[in-house]
Amino acid sequence: MNGVNELNVQMYIAIFICIVNIPISIYFGKVLNMGIIGVMIAQILTALPGAIILPIKAINFIKNSR
Repeated sequence: MNGVNELNVQMYIAIFICIVNIPISIYFGKVLNMGIIGVMIAQILTALPGAIILPIKAINFIKNSR
């Protein structure tokens, strides 16, 4: 999406990940006593929206550009 000047979705997802990842990592790591495994799970959970939304957005852009 960078090459076609469609950066808004990427920016919003990156901001979401930055804001949500740290509190969830602390919660899983310290409050639930999961340690580094909790931090890794938090990273996976916060990265999932980007892993789902961005490919869908790219496919829709390609379909609509034809």
